[in-house]
Formats: sequence, C-alpha cells, structure tokens
Amino acid sequence: MAKVEIKQFFKAPPAQVFRAVGTHAALGVMAKPMTVKRIRDSADPQHVDGLGSIRLITLLPFLPKQLGIQEQITAFQPDELIEYKIVNSPLIKHHHGKLVFTPKNGGTELIYTIELNGPLSALDQVILQGLKFNFSRGLAKLAKQMS
Repeated sequence: MAKVEIKQFFKAPPAQVFRAVGTHAALGVMAKPMTVKRIRDSADPQHVDGLGSIRLITLLPFLPKQLGIQEQITAFQPDELIEYKIVNSPLIKHHHGKLVFTPKNGGTELIYTIELNGPLSALDQVILQGLKFNFSRGLAKLAKQMS
C-alpha cells in the first residue's frame, strides 16, 4: 500500500483551520483542477459535510460525473479529525484519507495522510505524488492567507 503525508503549520487555532479546511467545498478549492461536490449530506444538520456525507470528485470539470470518485466521511470530530474512504471505485481497492488538527506553538499543525492501493503500485505512487503536490500547494497558500 502506498502512502503520503502532508504537514502544514497554521498561525491560527484549530477551530479556525478546521472551518477553512474541513468542508467539501474547501477541499475543492485546494484540489484544483479537480472538482469536489457534496452529493449526500451528513445526518447532522450542524455539520452537513460531516460523518456519513459523500462527495463526488471529478478529475477535470468537464468530465461526466459517472467518471468521478465518491468519498464518504467515516470519522468526524470538529476541530480535531476528518477521515474518509472511497466508496465506489472498481479499480481502487483501498483509499483512505485522514486529516488531524493539533494545537501546536500557538497555532495548528495539520497532518494529512493519504493511503492508496490500486491495480498498479507504480500508478499508485504517481497518483499520490500528484495529490501531495496539489494539497501541499493549496494548504501552504491557505496558511499564508491565514497569517
């Protein structure tokens, strides 16, 4: 199984970082050119992007939604943790993401871990490095804006 870890420090408290990162829409901003759309709300009206919610991710905005990937939130603790897994891919055997928000040095350390196990291990690494590049860039930009 292939895995990447992204670390980003924010000069803001965990609650503020969580609000800026912890929604499907925020993920879409960081994941450009991929598009992200919530297609099922959580049962919790206070956190519609929370536990049980599902998002549709398409690699390019013009691709049909049938070619998208669906991810479901499997753990959700406001200001602390978000975990998700893929729920509809015939090609990917395992895909798990975990975002941990930890108070540190008057701010927040975000550790984002992504695991992937698909049909070809070499392709897994290519996909993960692309995700790492996009999310590292997006999180660094957000951290700068929040400074």
